[in-house]
Amino acid sequence: MEEKVVPSVEEIRSWLKPLSKEVIDSFEEGAHSQADFVLGLYRYAFGSLWDNITSLDGYPSVSSKTWLYVCECAIRVDKRFHPEVLAGGLWMNRGFSTDDSIEEWAVGFGSVREIEFGKE
Repeated sequence: MEEKVVPSVEEIRSWLKPLSKEVIDSFEEGAHSQADFVLGLYRYAFGSLWDNITSLDGYPSVSSKTWLYVCECAIRVDKRFHPEVLAGGLWMNRGFSTDDSIEEWAVGFGSVREIEFGKE
């Protein structure tokens, strides 16, 4: 069996992944809770690495315009499934950070400081 090579944090920090409105909308439409929505975006951002991440220090980043669009989606998800909570609160507290040096509709990883991976 071939061993998977886990990229270094330095390599991950150099990544830039497209994040279109259509992708964001698909997570909003498929969400059954605020956690579904936010975790879906993390799973998308990190791809196949996500299932093996046990600890993450720092957040992926998006432009302010992208962050605001995602936040508006998170607010709608919360109003639909969690009307008793601060709408968009999970995104505001645990969502991606902003970095306007990142192009719009993309996710960057430059503010991720450390990632720990577990075994498969």
